[in-house]
Amino acid sequence: MKRILKLSVFSLALMIGGAIEAATVDLLVSPAPPAGLPQNLIVTPETPLQSLQKRYSAIVAEYPKDAEAWHTLGTVLFHLEETEKAISAWDTAAQLNPIYAPSEVMRDVQRVFLLQRKGDTEEAREQLEAARKAHSENPYFQLILAEQAMRNRDETTAERAYQKAAELAPKLFVPQLNLGRFYEFKGEQDKARQAYLSATLFAPDHAMTWDFLGAHQFNEGRIEQALVSFERAETADPAQPLAELRLASLHSKIGDQIGARWWYKRALERATSGHDAIRIALSDAQLRLGLLEEAAASIDAIDEDSQTAPVLVARAFIDEKMGDVDTALSRYRKAVRRDPGNIVASNNLAMALIKSGGNREEALSFATYALERLPNNAAVFGTHAMALAHAGQTEEALARLSSAIRIDPDDVWLRYFLGKILLEQGDDMAGRMHLEAVLILDPDFERSEEVSGLILETGN
Repeated sequence: MKRILKLSVFSLALMIGGAIEAATVDLLVSPAPPAGLPQNLIVTPETPLQSLQKRYSAIVAEYPKDAEAWHTLGTVLFHLEETEKAISAWDTAAQLNPIYAPSEVMRDVQRVFLLQRKGDTEEAREQLEAARKAHSENPYFQLILAEQAMRNRDETTAERAYQKAAELAPKLFVPQLNLGRFYEFKGEQDKARQAYLSATLFAPDHAMTWDFLGAHQFNEGRIEQALVSFERAETADPAQPLAELRLASLHSKIGDQIGARWWYKRALERATSGHDAIRIALSDAQLRLGLLEEAAASIDAIDEDSQTAPVLVARAFIDEKMGDVDTALSRYRKAVRRDPGNIVASNNLAMALIKSGGNREEALSFATYALERLPNNAAVFGTHAMALAHAGQTEEALARLSSAIRIDPDDVWLRYFLGKILLEQGDDMAGRMHLEAVLILDPDFERSEEVSGLILETGN
C-alpha cells in the first residue's frame, strides 16, 4: 500500500487587510518535504541543550530509524559532554543514512565548536588544525568545511571543498547532491543537472537522489521528466510523498495554483490513503483561485475528525461569500470551540458578527482576544476598531479607525464605520469623503443603499 506522508495545517494563518476579506485564510498546506541534505546544528551559549536532548530523545524513541534525529541528538549530547552517547548516536545516523558524517569526523569537528563555545579560542584553533590533518582526505570533512564556508558566504572556498569531496569519493552520491545544490544556487543549471544525474547513477535506490533531480527538472520546466523522477523516488522509499503530491506542492510554492490544483486532483485519484489531507491541500488551491463551489465540495468530503479549525474557517469563508451568513457564523463558532486559541477563527467570527449586525458583546469579545494575541496585525487591529464602533464605543472606535484607515486605506468597512461616526459627530465633509470612498472602492457594497442615503443627507 502506498504511504502518504502526513500533511500539516498551520492554525495561525495570515489574513488579508481587515473587514470580510480578513476571512481569507492561508492554509499553508503541503506534503511533508523529503529529507534535505543535513546541516550541522550550530550550538551557541543560548542553545537550549537540555530541552533539545529531551525532544530528540523522544523522537528517536518513537521513530528509531529517523537518521536526522539521531544525528542532531549526537551533537546535542556531545555539547552536554556525554561523548560516548554522542558517538553512538552519530554512528546510528550514519548507518541509517549515508548522507550523515561518521562519528570520528563529527567528534573532531564538534570539539572545535565546543571549545569555541567555552571561549577557548586558541585551543579551538589547534583542534581545527588537528582535525584538518586527521580528516583532510575524508569527503564528509570536506563537505562540513564547504558548509561552513557557505555560512560565511565564501563561495570560492565552498566550491573547492565540494569538488574535493567529490574527488575523494567519486562514486558517493552525497558530494554530487551538494555540488548540484551549490551550482543551482550559483545559477549554473547545466552543472547542477549533471551533478544530480551523477547522484542518481551512484545511488539509484536512494530516494533523495531522484527527488533532488526531480525538483531541479521542475524548476527548469521539465514537468514530465520531474514526474518520472518523483516516481523513482517513490519506488526507492515508500515514505516519500506521491509523485503527484510533490509536483502539486512545488507548483503551490511558486504561486501556481492552477498547477497545484491539477496535480492535487491527480494525487487524489491515485492515493490509497491520506485522502483527507490531499483534499485539504486541494481546497486551499481552489480557494485561492476563487473556485468556491469546488473548494466547498472538497472540504465537505473531508472526514469530520480531520476538519481542524483552519479548515472550518476556510469553509465558513466560503459560506459568507455564498451569502449564507448564519452557517458561516455556526462554523466560525465551531472552529473556536475546536481550537479556542485560534486567532483567525476569533477574528473572523468577530468580523462576521459585525457585518451581519450580530451580537455586539460577542463580536467585541472575540475581536479583543485576537488583538491581545496578535497586536501588530493590521487586519486584527482593524477588526477590533470596527468591533468598538459596532458596540457603540464611539470615542475609542474613532481613534482606532483613524489609525487603521492609514494602514489600509482601501478597506471599505473601515471607511464605512469611520464615515458614519464622523457624520454623527457633525463632521459632514470628512464623513462624506469616507462614505463616497466606500461606493468608489466597492460599488456592490452590501450596505450601499444606506451609504447612498447618508451621502444624500449631507447635501452637495
